[in-house]
Amino acid sequence: MLLKLIRHEAKATWRDLLLIEAAAAVVIASMLALVLTKSFLLVAFARGLASLATVLGAVAVLVWMAVRYYRTVYGDTGYFAGSLPARGGTIWAGKTLWAVVVSALAMIVMVVEQNLIDRTVNWSTTGTWESKTSANMLLVVMLVAAVAFVISVFAIISLSRAGVLARLNPVLSLVITAVGMWLLTQIAGLVSTVLVPLSVTMHTDTLTGASSFEGFSWQYTSLTEVFTSIMEQDNVASELLVMTLPAGAIVGQIIVVVAAAFVTVWLLEKHYTLN
Repeated sequence: MLLKLIRHEAKATWRDLLLIEAAAAVVIASMLALVLTKSFLLVAFARGLASLATVLGAVAVLVWMAVRYYRTVYGDTGYFAGSLPARGGTIWAGKTLWAVVVSALAMIVMVVEQNLIDRTVNWSTTGTWESKTSANMLLVVMLVAAVAFVISVFAIISLSRAGVLARLNPVLSLVITAVGMWLLTQIAGLVSTVLVPLSVTMHTDTLTGASSFEGFSWQYTSLTEVFTSIMEQDNVASELLVMTLPAGAIVGQIIVVVAAAFVTVWLLEKHYTLN
């Protein structure tokens, strides 16, 4: 049943998603054509709009997946999912897995398009793909971000349609739930930053602005240590800025995302049972 649900989601969305990315690609190609003019102002203008198109293309995909989740679970077309011989958890898994795949691909396409834009206008691109380690870490970060985004957004939608919030205006309940989720994530991140000894090392070329990540380490790093390290390296006028940043917040945010997933499944089980 899970595979059938994923195939149904794919068949129902691939045309719209492809159209979104195609529209973004057309805008990017049109802007890059201005590079041939060799005009500094036109090239800068083209790069800015092309970069904006890459971001908007990815954002449009993410927003569309969220809208589809709302419509197919709580909207006019929700009757179809409710008629399936599947539990709420299975329906959630099918929608979530497909949305994660689509979101991760959208983010990867965004980075590839931005890399292409930078190369076309002869801007530095050494930071993103400078090393295999950096590239692999970037892909892992994108996948984790896609999973976290999809689970969090689906949880916000489901929570906004439960209990007292369901009696409010849908937009107002979404805003209240989103703010609450954001606050909870920030608090969890702050607490875990203090309690979890996790740091990440980042190298930045001060001349080109290119950055690369070297990996995580199990050690405490305070913000005071970060600022002190930056000031010391500024005094020696180094071209390579090495920063070890606190990354414990990741643990707290992961806990919130996992809890959000369980809550969403529980709410969907109740939703489909009542219906």
